Amino acid sequence: MIRSNQAGQAKNRPPRREEGENGNLQRFPIDVAEDLIILAEQQDFEEIIGNLFENALKWCDESVSISAVQNDNNNIVMIEDDGPGIPKESAKTVIMAGERLDVGKPGHGLGLSIASDLLQSYGQELVLDKSEKLGGLMVSFTFLNGKT
Repeated sequence: MIRSNQAGQAKNRPPRREEGENGNLQRFPIDVAEDLIILAEQQDFEEIIGNLFENALKWCDESVSISAVQNDNNNIVMIEDDGPGIPKESAKTVIMAGERLDVGKPGHGLGLSIASDLLQSYGQELVLDKSEKLGGLMVSFTFLNGKT
């Protein structure tokens, strides 16, 4: 079981800013409730978030957003960026190990696959869609919350 304060995430934390690979100043707003509880092994959850966040940082222009929404039984975690996104018809392909749409950036095409495989071990799936908030890619997944 993971609590959001274990991972150092807090609602309305000021956005973190760093210089990215492309030289642009990047923003990382995090909107996660302090009492968020996710039923998962901490190492698995950190691996999922780490791979998805690294992917978003690699492809964003300036902004990446991490948020989580709680409902009765589930937590929906979303990582969004303002990069080029992924065409809907390519969403299933890029989740496969070693598949890449653009080889112009460093990497091996494993991050989305690793996150997807870990989520499947919990009976969940990785969803790739267009970010309405930032315009690039939104990657989301669901975990049972610890309040059921």
